[in-house]
Amino acid sequence: MTNIFRRTIDFCFRRQEYRVDGEPTPRMTKWTIISTPLFNIFFHKFSGPDWTKDPHDHPTDFVSIGLKGGYMESVYGKNGEKLYDREWRAPWFRKFPATHLHRTTAVSPKGAYTICFTSRWKQHWGFFINGHLVSWRDYVKLHRSERADRHKA
Repeated sequence: MTNIFRRTIDFCFRRQEYRVDGEPTPRMTKWTIISTPLFNIFFHKFSGPDWTKDPHDHPTDFVSIGLKGGYMESVYGKNGEKLYDREWRAPWFRKFPATHLHRTTAVSPKGAYTICFTSRWKQHWGFFINGHLVSWRDYVKLHRSERADRHKA
């Protein structure tokens, strides 16, 4: 793909990169396909696991369609206890509520690609620590130096 074509696509579909501490490769890249007050449709490219050691929820309900690749997810109960690990390999179709607590712990070497449908905003989201939900903004401020990939489990 030529650079001008790629930049045009990135601009038109509002490319967002999620990286930590100047990492050369984003852990996730998101393109917005459709955005309305009632729902959104995103294209995601996952390149690495979550940087956090703590599980998080989301502000919306999700439907995720796996197109290529896969990832490993740790799922947690409502009190923050780890319930199980699950590997997702494309193709998949899954849905989960905004309250779903989880972490992405590994991503396939060539990444994972999804189409994601989200509901309207349902809740403030954050990270679950010691039985309490901490807003994502406060969590990032307090725990940015505690990246999961820098510590042994």
